[in-house]
Amino acid sequence: MRIVTATADGLEAAAQTLREGGIVAYPTETVYGLAVDPFSETALGTLFAAKGRPENNPILLIVADAGQLPPLVREVSPRAQAYMDAFWPGPLSLLFPRSAALPARLTAGQEKICVRCPACETARALCAAFGGAVTSSSANRSGQ
Repeated sequence: MRIVTATADGLEAAAQTLREGGIVAYPTETVYGLAVDPFSETALGTLFAAKGRPENNPILLIVADAGQLPPLVREVSPRAQAYMDAFWPGPLSLLFPRSAALPARLTAGQEKICVRCPACETARALCAAFGGAVTSSSANRSGQ
C-alpha cells in the first residue's frame, strides 16, 4: 500500500495505479470510496474480490464533470441535464442508459448506470487526473 497526498503528483500517482489495474481509496463527501478503471474487467474483478461483493450488485461511477459522461451513457435526457445543472457537483446520483462499451458486470447486467459528480474536490480531481470516470464503492467489505 502506498499513501499519497491530494497534490498534483499524488493524484497522478493514484491515476497511474488505476491505469495499471490497481485499486485506489479516496475520500468523498460521505465515505471513502474504492476506485478502479470501470472499463477494465480485470480491475473490476479485483474490486469485487477485495470487497467480497456479490456480482448482482451494481457499482456506482463518479465523474469530474458532465464532460466525462459520453463514454458511459447513451443519452442525457433534458430532465437529467436540469438536475445536473442544479445539483452537480454534489451528492446526487443519477441513472442513465448505459453505454454498450461498459462491462456488464459493472451494472450487474442492467441497462442503466448510476453516476454522480461528487462535491468532494479530491474525488473529482482523481477523475480528472485519470481522464475519466472511476468506480465509487465504499471502502469496506460488502455488507459490513
